[in-house]
Amino acid sequence: MKKTTQDKLNEIMRKHEMWINAEEGGERADLQWANLRGADLRGTNWDFSCFPLWCGGAHFKADLRLVYQLLAHICTLEVEGEEFAEIMEKILPYAKKSHRAKDLWLL
Repeated sequence: MKKTTQDKLNEIMRKHEMWINAEEGGERADLQWANLRGADLRGTNWDFSCFPLWCGGAHFKADLRLVYQLLAHICTLEVEGEEFAEIMEKILPYAKKSHRAKDLWLL
């Protein structure tokens, strides 16, 4: 049976996740020139490698998994001052719910 473009993409993403987790058989994905129009990445266990922090990147849909992941990364910032310590105290319980909390040394 011939693999569809989506099947090939799923395989690339599966191997990339293995590569991220330093698992045997993993390969870094190179999608630099790939046309991903219409591709379905939702079925994968893919982390967001880029988050738009410009004004045009506002008001998009997310789920709690992404929110926990973003909070976990915020907790890894090195910021001096009492105000950030207060912020950390409030968000750390949620950041620890991230699937990457252990990798980020939050647990």
